[in-house]
Amino acid sequence: MCEPITATAAAGSAAAAGTTAAATAAAASPWLTYGSLGASLLSTAVGVYGQVQSGAAAAGQARYQAQVAENNRIIAEQQARPAAKVTACCSAMPTSK
Repeated sequence: MCEPITATAAAGSAAAAGTTAAATAAAASPWLTYGSLGASLLSTAVGVYGQVQSGAAAAGQARYQAQVAENNRIIAEQQARPAAKVTACCSAMPTSK
C-alpha cells in the first residue's frame, strides 16, 4: 500500500514539474520572442502601408472632386452666356402687332 502524500510533498513535486516546464519554455523563448517580434514588425509595416495607400486614395479623390467642380463651373458659365445673348437679342427685336 502507498503512503499518504502530505501537502508539502505535493507542493515540492509540483514545483519540480514547474521548474522543468519553465526551463523548457526558457530554452524555446528566444525563438518565440523573435517570432513574436517579427510578427509585430510585419503587422506594423502592413498597417503603415495601408495608411499610406489610404492617404494616396484620399488625395486622388480630392483632386477628382476639384476637377469635377471646375468642370461644373465652366458648364454653368457657358450655359449662362447664351441665355444672356438670347434675351438681349430678343428684347431688341421689333414685335409685330
